[in-house]
Amino acid sequence: MSSGIFHVEFRASTGDSGDGLVVVKDGTVNGGDSHYLYQGKVPSQTGEFESRFTVRKYREGNVNIVGIDNYTLLA
Repeated sequence: MSSGIFHVEFRASTGDSGDGLVVVKDGTVNGGDSHYLYQGKVPSQTGEFESRFTVRKYREGNVNIVGIDNYTLLA
């Protein structure tokens, strides 16, 4: 996967949505939005992949679109 700064958008089956920024560098992913932080790893080569991302709430005031404050996302 190419290194860079990316805009990400999320949509839940409930109709809720959100967005944020992630930075991909040297196989790591770090990012967040106004209330949550995301961390994970991605392969350096392009193509399909599966990865785990840790999502952590760092600031009150918003409801996560999946309804859980801290979780691991398999993507």
